[in-house]
Amino acid sequence: MPEYSDYEIKVDYEPGRDDLANSLIALGKLVEGHKHVADLLLSASGEENGVTTSIEMQNIERGSIKVLFKKIFKGKDGANIQDDNLGKFIGGATKKLTKFVNENNELKGENFDGIRAQLVEAYNDAGCQNPLSIETINNGQIAQCLKSLEVPKGMLNEHQTVRATFLGQSYEMNKKFSVDESKIEREYITKETNCNTEISIQVKKPDYLGSSKWSVVYNERSVDAKISDEQWLNKFQNGEMSPEEFPSPQDTMTVLADITVEKKADKELNVELDIKKVLHVHKHVRTDAKLF
Repeated sequence: MPEYSDYEIKVDYEPGRDDLANSLIALGKLVEGHKHVADLLLSASGEENGVTTSIEMQNIERGSIKVLFKKIFKGKDGANIQDDNLGKFIGGATKKLTKFVNENNELKGENFDGIRAQLVEAYNDAGCQNPLSIETINNGQIAQCLKSLEVPKGMLNEHQTVRATFLGQSYEMNKKFSVDESKIEREYITKETNCNTEISIQVKKPDYLGSSKWSVVYNERSVDAKISDEQWLNKFQNGEMSPEEFPSPQDTMTVLADITVEKKADKELNVELDIKKVLHVHKHVRTDAKLF
């Protein structure tokens, strides 16, 4: 029974017929791709262990060239660690991703939810302890995983096959599968919303007429905010607040808000705030004020 961390990738190769240099480059790119998949999956699952790949090159022989390699997990101190659950998760998730590659020629928007469910299933089957993390893997990360499993284009002859073997099963890789990189940049954007979260914001520019044009500072960046607390908003716009209650630029407000973060892969693109309730206004005190 193979270890969960053992992989074999084999490229069909016939001396005199196929290009050896391109075959070796394609093989190397596939090994790098599998390592990248492991890195992405570990990051998405909230695990902080590094992943290194130990490679054993098999002899070039008539019929094929192949690489046997292992996933080795390292802790923050650089020491090897043994984690059977992580090995099972990476192996099981890679198997499910490979199955998708072999059954499809492209990645479509409607595929993401199904793939995400498959990765959660692999995580739970492995006995890992933090399923909420892998459930939030975003579309960009999934697309990058599948992109990493592509058979390199233009390096192998039409008749050359590629086989991947792990978890006791062998798969012929679909050479036609491709992920459009421009779509990863353009389309695979996700939004995550945390509801009713208590936060502090600094007022930059209030909206004296409407509810959705407040400019505030949150986490050291300027964002737009909508105020849905109608009772508080009516008092503010009707001038029914005391000077201590009335928010002015540079004042800080403690609020309950829905925070929506838009991300492309792991990069945060935009933050939107929907303020459900204003809890308190903290007046700004000038530190350079002079006493006379």
